[in-house]
Amino acid sequence: MAHIYVYGWYNNGNLGDEAFKDSFRYLWPDHDFTFTSSINKDVNNYDHMIIGGGSFLEQRIPKIETVAIPISFIGVGGCSCPDSKTKLLMDRADRIIFRDMDALKYHSGDRVSAISDLVFARNLKPLGLPKKKKITVFLNDFITPRNGKGSPDWKSVIYTYFLHKFPQQMDRLARDYEVILFPMCINPYIDDHRVAATLVGRSQYPEKYHWLLAEQDELSLRREISESQFVITQRFHGIVYSVIEETPVLTMTMHSKFSSLCNMLGLPLVNYYEYTTKELNELLGDLALPTEKLREYKEKKATEWGELKEGIKIL
Repeated sequence: MAHIYVYGWYNNGNLGDEAFKDSFRYLWPDHDFTFTSSINKDVNNYDHMIIGGGSFLEQRIPKIETVAIPISFIGVGGCSCPDSKTKLLMDRADRIIFRDMDALKYHSGDRVSAISDLVFARNLKPLGLPKKKKITVFLNDFITPRNGKGSPDWKSVIYTYFLHKFPQQMDRLARDYEVILFPMCINPYIDDHRVAATLVGRSQYPEKYHWLLAEQDELSLRREISESQFVITQRFHGIVYSVIEETPVLTMTMHSKFSSLCNMLGLPLVNYYEYTTKELNELLGDLALPTEKLREYKEKKATEWGELKEGIKIL
């Protein structure tokens, strides 16, 4: 049994990142994993280090230069300009498996490949619950402007526009559906409740919004999506789990990882930074899911994850 040190955005109340833990354990059930969001002084006591999943290669990873053990990048989002110290580790990695095909535009070689999100590795079958008269909405606290460094003026301008237009759209939907505001990330620094609170505060029909306050788990996430007529998401894993549950989904994209997956699967999306109410209405009026295509995609990706795990030397 190998002892594997896995670095990512773990233990921060984010459902998407926490789901990666189950995927790693599913792929390599005979090994012991330590999941962390920091690189500690004992890292070199482990047999192997994995960086992933998630999209953070362009960011500085503190103490990454101290890692001396064999390393793999698994389920990471690609970027054109990874941090310089991260790039040094990528150059000596045993294997790099990206979660988006677009990453192959910037990275190539025998050790490099792309599949899809790690959640697909488990080949989860849809729950198939009866549909209710409701929709699920995943908002993302990333759009909330912050005081001080890192929150440019344009972010506040776009957020103000969003809060003017989006509640009007949601209120029109709230006449016909119960609206589930599902928080996919809850921690002291990033909390999806912030956006949900603002939306409900601007609604004419606050009684039609079901605002989930408690931290959720993967099963509750899947149940809400399975029971919903459709999903609107600003969260990447809102797309992933909608595909798994075979529920129509409209994505508000804020990152290339959104558009890469949606374009590959033929799923509708609008750009959060420049969408219009008319565009949103048109897409919502024609939501459908290419179910057979998505089933084939899910099964193919689960198979590819199963095959590629053999290429990780230490595992």
